[in-house]
Amino acid sequence: MKTLLFLILAFQIKHFICDFPLQGRWMLGKFKNWPEFILPLASHSAVHAIGSAVIALVFAPRFVFVWSLFDFITHFVIDRIKASPKLGGRWKPQDAKFWIALGADQLAHNIVYISMVWMLIM
Repeated sequence: MKTLLFLILAFQIKHFICDFPLQGRWMLGKFKNWPEFILPLASHSAVHAIGSAVIALVFAPRFVFVWSLFDFITHFVIDRIKASPKLGGRWKPQDAKFWIALGADQLAHNIVYISMVWMLIM
């Protein structure tokens, strides 16, 4: 049980580090339209995948590929929904919908991390 809680904490810390300090200005290009968003968003998602690979190497080496790929794909999709100019990306911080979109984005990522821990115990 302690390991599972520590894993969830590790994913939360990883998510913060990858989503905020390691997300440079260039990666914010994920808010652009097709096709300009692809490379910045793929790079941001790859940073998350590497973070998950590190966690897997420490706690569950057999899940390195699965967790990395799962994190990359889900992070790409979730962030694109939030950042798309036709969806969440059209709102500004002064709009209540911006904060709802950001909160939904963070909730979705947390559900992904919980499901990754769940893979370990199944």
